[in-house]
Amino acid sequence: MAAIGAGSTPLHYAASGGEVRCCQVLVSRGADRMAANCNGWLAVDVARMWKCNWLEHVLAPKSQLPVPKFPPSAYLSLPLPSLLAVARDYAAAGFPASPDSGAGNDDDACSVCLERPCNVAAEVCGHELCLKCAMDLCTVMKAYEVPGLAGTVPCPLCRSGIASFRKAGSPEDDEEEKSTCRSSGGRSYGGGGLDGPEAAIAPLYCAPFTGPSAILS
Repeated sequence: MAAIGAGSTPLHYAASGGEVRCCQVLVSRGADRMAANCNGWLAVDVARMWKCNWLEHVLAPKSQLPVPKFPPSAYLSLPLPSLLAVARDYAAAGFPASPDSGAGNDDDACSVCLERPCNVAAEVCGHELCLKCAMDLCTVMKAYEVPGLAGTVPCPLCRSGIASFRKAGSPEDDEEEKSTCRSSGGRSYGGGGLDGPEAAIAPLYCAPFTGPSAILS
């Protein structure tokens, strides 16, 4: 690789390998065939030097040969970069986000593994997972084939597409909670058809326990 020269693009390295399909994929994704490295070599020059002359029809700057279109990979993980950024932030802050960190509260436990605390939240749907389960989701699950959203992975709780992750309990969550309180007039009461303070003190009725003998009789 060092023999090609600094400033080389992925198309230069694909040209040195002689892979036609790899070069076609890169060109179809917008790779510049006119990009030169520090030696002034184009990708087609690298192909010639490495005796891969069959690539000239793909790499020649003025080639009129149509390049086939390739669909996005079904295993392209769009939220993985944001998840890695969250993991780096946790590591820099010394937060215990390792897979062995146990959940201190059952309410905060990850809904997938039920062992580790939730420390990342999916954008849009807002469901929270532990870092380990989110990483497994991004590296194992097959991505959704949605036009314009190539690479989103399905949320394990609601099946909506996840394009990125953020830290759980981030300021976005606080703003959403505040806006919900403002829309309800700053009050939050239970259901049951009651409005106002009466709902907060409404008694709960529980049916008496019926033993097995009473059911069988």
